[in-house]
Parts: sequence; structure tokens; C-alpha cells
Amino acid sequence: MINKYEERLGTERMLPLVFKMALPAVAAQFVNLLYSIVDRIYIGHIPGIGTDALAGVGVTTSLVILISSFSAIVGGGGAPLAAIALGQGDRSRAGKILGNGFILLILFTLFTSLSSHIHLWNPFYFLQELRKIHWSMQSTIFLSIY
Repeated sequence: MINKYEERLGTERMLPLVFKMALPAVAAQFVNLLYSIVDRIYIGHIPGIGTDALAGVGVTTSLVILISSFSAIVGGGGAPLAAIALGQGDRSRAGKILGNGFILLILFTLFTSLSSHIHLWNPFYFLQELRKIHWSMQSTIFLSIY
């Protein structure tokens, strides 16, 4: 049974169809960008701890990008395979592909969470990072003097 959405994919012109389908994704990315900018403006204006809070946001943003990259890996491989299966009319295979992608995302999430947890609570790792920050601060001070 083909619904109107699937029928539209096979009958409408390609360029207007791409714009119709891409517009929600572009709008979502734009809203995400605005949210990030406004969030940083408010955080930067917190009296006393604004700069430290912005540093925390910067570190957290790196971790979010790392996690997002794992989801992009799964989506970049699973979406075309599911689209091919749907194009062939094999809805059950497409469902299995998307289910496998979902399970893989859960495994990636567990892996990144456990590795972060191990590194955060390892005291030797923490001391090594403090030493790196100390040397980094000394080199920054040295370079700012000269």
C-alpha cells in the first residue's frame, strides 16, 4: 500500500521536492544555532563566573559534537540502505536496517558514556591533565610577555 508521501516521491519534480523535504532540517539547524548563540550570550553575562561558565560550555560542546559524530556515522550508512530497501518495496528489510541502526546508536552511547566515566574518575588521568594545563598556562603566559 503506497501512501501519498511515497507516491509524491516518485511523481513530483526533483528540485521542488528536495527543497520541500530539506526545509524542516535546515530550519531545525537554524533554531539550534540561534539557541546556542543566545545561550552563550546569557552565560557570558553571569556576574563573577561568566568566563568560567563559558569555558565549561566550550568543553561540553566538544563532547556533544563527538556524540553527534557517532550518530552521523550510523545515519550516513543506515539511511541510504533503508532508502534503497524502501525503493525496492521491502519495508520489513528497511525496518530491520533502522532497528539495527538504533541498537548501534545505543551501543555507541554506552561506549562513550563508559569511557568518559572511566576517564573522569581516574585520579592519575586527572593529575596528568592538571600537569598539561599547568604547562599550557605557563606557555601562554610566556608567549603573552614576548
